[in-house]
Amino acid sequence: MAGKRTRQPIDAQFRAEALRLVRDHPERQKSSIARDLGIDPKTLYAWIQADKKSKASQPDALEASAEENARLRRELKVVTQERDILKNAIGIFSQRPR
Repeated sequence: MAGKRTRQPIDAQFRAEALRLVRDHPERQKSSIARDLGIDPKTLYAWIQADKKSKASQPDALEASAEENARLRRELKVVTQERDILKNAIGIFSQRPR
């Protein structure tokens, strides 16, 4: 058993911070970031791949948000037109006959 290394559990926050460093500093080599963090570069590469897969399997939040925004704008436009029509109708029917 001498010389055998045991795996330390990695904190999810540490992993997220490592991935943020990779995203925020594309000019830096990933192996350099891994060394600075004290982890094996292969571990960091595995985290990056897992992150890419999880993002690819999830619907893009920004795209979904943009679609929802566009739908709500269309709906608002219709409701605004309906309101304006009703305001004009009230104006016409509330006039005194001449």
